[in-house]
This record gives sequence, C-alpha cells and structure tokens, in this order.
Amino acid sequence: MAKSLRQLTMEQNGVPGGQYETGDATDVTGTWFAIQAVEATTINAGTTCNVDNLGSSECVIPAGSTVFGDFSVIKCSGKAILYNA
Repeated sequence: MAKSLRQLTMEQNGVPGGQYETGDATDVTGTWFAIQAVEATTINAGTTCNVDNLGSSECVIPAGSTVFGDFSVIKCSGKAILYNA
C-alpha cells in the first residue's frame, strides 16, 4: 500500500525514530528508510535493500551523508543512525 503524504512527511522529519549503531559489522534487522553516517561508515556485503549493488559490495558513506532506500538487513562498520520506516 502506498504511503500517504502525512506518513512520508513524518518519516522525513524522523518522527518514527531510529537507532544508533556503532557498527561492528553484525547483521541488524528491521525496517528502515535511511542510513545517516555519523562518521565514515562502510555498508558491507550482506546488506539487504532496494538500492542496486549496495548490498553486494562494500560502499563507504561519508560522515554527515545519508543514503535513502528500503532496508531490511544492514551490516555496517562505523557509527550511523538508522531511521525507522
């Protein structure tokens, strides 16, 4: 089902919350729409999302940057905030 404008606005403003990860490269499961790097963060192979090739190889998100998508498993090294969908 498509999200309403209200739901999308709430997500963009962080209303659903999230979790802070210190990134020890273990699987973190849940439902997220964004990953914001607090420090340079490596997204490792094993990440499950709708962003082509992001979960199949290592990708570095620079500090302060955000990657948007539909994430269900995140495997990262570094400090990041994962925003709930």
